[in-house]
Amino acid sequence: MISLKKIFIYIWYRFVGIVFRILPIKNNRILFSNFFGKGYGETPKYIAEELILEEKKYEIIWLVKDKFYDNIPNEIKQVKRGTLQELYYISTSKIWIDNCRKHYGIKKRKKQFYIQTWHSSLRLKKIEKDAESFLSKDYIKSAKSDSKMIDVITCGCEFSYNTYKNSFWYDGKILMTGTPKFDVYFDSKQKEKIKDSIMKKYNIKNKEKVILYAPTFRKNDSSFCGTINFDNFNKVASRNNMILLVRLHPNSKTKIVESENIINVTDYPNIQDLIISCDTLITDYSGCCFDA
Repeated sequence: MISLKKIFIYIWYRFVGIVFRILPIKNNRILFSNFFGKGYGETPKYIAEELILEEKKYEIIWLVKDKFYDNIPNEIKQVKRGTLQELYYISTSKIWIDNCRKHYGIKKRKKQFYIQTWHSSLRLKKIEKDAESFLSKDYIKSAKSDSKMIDVITCGCEFSYNTYKNSFWYDGKILMTGTPKFDVYFDSKQKEKIKDSIMKKYNIKNKEKVILYAPTFRKNDSSFCGTINFDNFNKVASRNNMILLVRLHPNSKTKIVESENIINVTDYPNIQDLIISCDTLITDYSGCCFDA
């Protein structure tokens, strides 16, 4: 049964947004979204930062969920999701760049162009059509609607190419252009700068070993946290100069109890920075294992 919340979201995007569709599309306006507005990160971030270098040729819009982010450059306009302002920019932006599915009620106009970068560059688990028997009818309907709107999917390797071609209910163009969010791994100076920033942000001493714990999302939201005894870890960590950074999947609602040696970094939007800054990564079948 469809929830009232989903019905409201559909009506909001589908019917309330119609009024803005009569407005002209701005050819230099580009709309970005990362994990439904959850921060500034992933491949959309690196595409946006390249565009900023183009001497203000583009008007760049970034959707945010419930707050504004200090780490988003001033050249990028932040727009809160679920507002009339969001509907305006959805309807008048020439290009959409996203790494997740669009809500079912959102409909692309004929002269708009939708680039999908997806958030998992490589993966161990089944997704989309390959996991269809585990997905809700609502999600499948939404995913098929989204795929019909996509003009191009970008990817970094043949494995991803085949996944998008065979599993995304999509028969459009797929470009093997590389993965922008991985470029930072090959920039020594930038990596050093990022690590220093993370150490300062979370007050981590240089002598401490940093362990990043980043489980993937599970259907029942159990995450992978049940397999780690955080109390025991805290005792061991305090004796061995270790810090555990816990970064749950953006869709997870699991609560983390922080301590002197356990820091919840789930709200940090860009996992690439955290991977660069850690000594060890612990995960289950999250695609971030390939980053590390």
